[in-house]
Amino acid sequence: MITRQCFRAVQYGYDFGAPNSRIKCTATGLVSLSCGLRHITNTVGKAVDAACQWGIISVLARTGPPDLVGQYALGVAISGPLLLLMRPESRSTRAADIRVLALVFAILGVAAVGFLDPSTHQRLSMLLVAMAQIVEWLAQMYHGRRDGLSLILHGGLSVAVLAFGGGLLGVLTVRVLVLVLYDLRQPRFNDGLGWREPVLPSLVGYVPCYFIAHMSGFRSLGVYAAMASLLPVLDVLAGALKEEAGRRWELAGTVTITGIAAVVGAMVWGRAIIELLFGNDYTAGVGLLIALAIAGALASLAGTIEAQPSTSFEMLIIATVAIGCIAFVPRFGLPGAAMSLGLGAMTRMARSVSFAADTL
Repeated sequence: MITRQCFRAVQYGYDFGAPNSRIKCTATGLVSLSCGLRHITNTVGKAVDAACQWGIISVLARTGPPDLVGQYALGVAISGPLLLLMRPESRSTRAADIRVLALVFAILGVAAVGFLDPSTHQRLSMLLVAMAQIVEWLAQMYHGRRDGLSLILHGGLSVAVLAFGGGLLGVLTVRVLVLVLYDLRQPRFNDGLGWREPVLPSLVGYVPCYFIAHMSGFRSLGVYAAMASLLPVLDVLAGALKEEAGRRWELAGTVTITGIAAVVGAMVWGRAIIELLFGNDYTAGVGLLIALAIAGALASLAGTIEAQPSTSFEMLIIATVAIGCIAFVPRFGLPGAAMSLGLGAMTRMARSVSFAADTL
């Protein structure tokens, strides 16, 4: 009896009101332990998922030409914004038919844009990527808050399949299997916490991909995507420092030092890092890696002192990056895309510094 009630309390996160105080205490202790383990698992899962997103790019770069990496990057860039914008902000307040309709529009959108490319092979690659992203969206939509094991299974198996030659079709297959065999068997959390992170800031990184693909083709986009896949390292460091730091300006100083170290590291060891992670076909992207490191350092610094974001300002940032791509990519090539991201980061920083100065 005690074991059964404790298991139910741990599984569903609350006490079922057992009259025996010993049962309640035991269940409470197990719930606390379960919550701690769940937090650790979720943290590890997010870290592994971020590593696997880079791992997919690295394996594609090692096993195929830069064009294939470019097709993958464009498929993500096409499907990602659609799925982000069509997600329910709160699962507890959205009807099921609205979510299904959003999924239908997402599928139609990624299919329509994918078939604009004249090559059948390229269309198929982009659509496979889009469908794999839709499976991720379905897992997130079902869970509300995905646990760490779900992230680890989706990301880890995707990298493993690519490494063993399964291709993009294999990635889609394993994600569907994980969705059916694991995700759909887990309890659902209906508090909407999994959907509360801001949407628009996530879209900024996709903007250069469209202009590079249009102006320079898939090969150049593949080089850009490989270099850009290293940027989340700065985001992870900035997030860890933000949790440990005290005052905002002390945090800004620490992040500035970290950003400078990243830029110097890209200048000194950039070529060796690129050869190790992506191969000789990408060594021409050393200048791009340095420019992206500068842009990433500016973005991390802006994030430490950022004011409360607003929809209108985030749209201004997206427009600034797009205008920067139009102006810089034709003239400077791939480093121009990094310059446009840096321009967006400086715009964000100017507003944040102004807001912080007003609050002093």
